[in-house]
Amino acid sequence: MRLLNSLVTPAIGRFVLSYGLLGLAPVAAETTTLAISGADAEGIVGAKFDSVQSGMLNSSGQAIFLADLLPGSGGVTSADDQAVWLFDGATTTLVAREGVGGVPEVAGANYQTFRDTAIDDSGHLVLRADLQVGVGGITSSNQHGLWRYAATDSVIARSGSGDVPGLPGTSFSQFPIFLYVAEDGRVGFNGALALGGGVSSTNDKGLWSYEGGTGLLIAREDTSTVPGVADAAFNIFGAPAVNDNDQIALLGALKLVNNVTSENNIGVWRYTGTSGELRC
Repeated sequence: MRLLNSLVTPAIGRFVLSYGLLGLAPVAAETTTLAISGADAEGIVGAKFDSVQSGMLNSSGQAIFLADLLPGSGGVTSADDQAVWLFDGATTTLVAREGVGGVPEVAGANYQTFRDTAIDDSGHLVLRADLQVGVGGITSSNQHGLWRYAATDSVIARSGSGDVPGLPGTSFSQFPIFLYVAEDGRVGFNGALALGGGVSSTNDKGLWSYEGGTGLLIAREDTSTVPGVADAAFNIFGAPAVNDNDQIALLGALKLVNNVTSENNIGVWRYTGTSGELRC
């Protein structure tokens, strides 16, 4: 996957999201403008693009991008001025918009903010988003989540819902800043658990992977065995990398106990399923 190029021209105040299909030979690229400030926003009558925040391109030439709408155009307000679009190689389609409902598997809820977006090689989308508090039973404890848009749109994981893989009776409280999605759609993330019910500030961090709607606990702070380091415990999980071979890798830090010191507490681990190995 590749991030899309965002080009800002301060002199004229325009924001352009460009998309290129590059061949192997050193020839000129074919470039298509997906969004430009002031242009019509597909799927929202009368609305105009204001700025583009981020985008990602898959190996099939499909792209997902997150953009802001121009307030006032097409009735746009600050409560519904952010949305996500999919470019399938020929046309651009509105996928999700804040403030207008349509949140998969959360009836009556509205998106409030989109935090990050990703696309796999099948054209399936993953969104990290917050829901609007006070609408559809949403509170500050259950507003965060990850959603997948595929043949059937669904929630992958959500705070406050009690659906943490490997830890019955617990709930997520936070998700990572960025999404990590493999080309086959597998999702990996380092998340945080809500405190209470045996979860404390010493064991509330963990690493999970999801294939479709099935999640797997890979490792947890303070409680999981550390591959390759005897009598050690994880303290911090860095951002993971995930691939199509059921593998997830991370940069992590260990607690300073037993033979672990500040000079040897950092390492890189690779897991295949739940079987891990110290790489360096």
